[in-house]
Amino acid sequence: MDDLCSYGGTFLLSAERLRELGASRIYLLVTHCENAIRQGKLPRFGIDRTRLYDGHDP
Repeated sequence: MDDLCSYGGTFLLSAERLRELGASRIYLLVTHCENAIRQGKLPRFGIDRTRLYDGHDP
């Protein structure tokens, strides 16, 4: 869970590390995100499910 996502790099690196540690599933919840992320451009490398909840109107 995080409060802000710009490009997703931190999440992708975290997902990679969690897989190395044996995680079988990884879920991501973000409360504020950049336009590129809202448009579905976040790579899903290693993240099983993503939920975005934006705190303001686009």
